[in-house]
Amino acid sequence: MNANESKRTMLLLTDVQMIQKIMTLESMVESLKAELSELSSSDALTRAKQHHESVVASMRQKFDTDFLAAQKKVDSLTSTLAEKVVSPLWLFGVNEQ
Repeated sequence: MNANESKRTMLLLTDVQMIQKIMTLESMVESLKAELSELSSSDALTRAKQHHESVVASMRQKFDTDFLAAQKKVDSLTSTLAEKVVSPLWLFGVNEQ
C-alpha cells in the first residue's frame, strides 16, 4: 500500500464514521422531537386541567352562594310558618302582639 492508498482508506473510514455519527444524531433529533411533542401535549393537558379546575371552583362558589340564599329563605319561611301554626289568629285577620 502506498501513501495515497493509505490516505484514501483513512478518508473512507472517516467518512463512514461521520455517516454513522450523522445517523445517530438524526435518530436523536427525531427522538427529541417526539419528546417535545409529548411535552407540548402534556402542557396542553395541564392548561386544560387548570381551566377545568377553575370552572369547577367557580361553579362550586356559585352553588354555595345560591344554597346559602335558599337555606336562609327556607329558614325564614319555616319561622313564619311556625309563628302562624302557634298562633292561628292570623286566620281571622287578628294580629297578635
